[in-house]
Amino acid sequence: LDKGIPQDELKGAKKGYLDQEQLGRTRDGALAAMLCENLSVGRTMKYYGDIEKRIASLTSDEIISVMKRRIDPKHLFIVTAGDFSKAQSAGTQ
Repeated sequence: LDKGIPQDELKGAKKGYLDQEQLGRTRDGALAAMLCENLSVGRTMKYYGDIEKRIASLTSDEIISVMKRRIDPKHLFIVTAGDFSKAQSAGTQ
């Protein structure tokens, strides 16, 4: 939260998210579900286009500002899981 988000990391994250959204719309079932939801709430696909434009234009400062308001580091846990005995034995061979 203090260092910000490196530009290359932010650019990659936004691209990955936006690519995933675009790819999701290529699946007939997902697209049909999206269209049905739009009909039920009275919106068009422009809604998603507007969201994607907003995401594409986000800056590191904007994201950090929201994170500082919404995330309390005192309530975060870092969990490391795996079979570490295998990793250690692989490193000693």
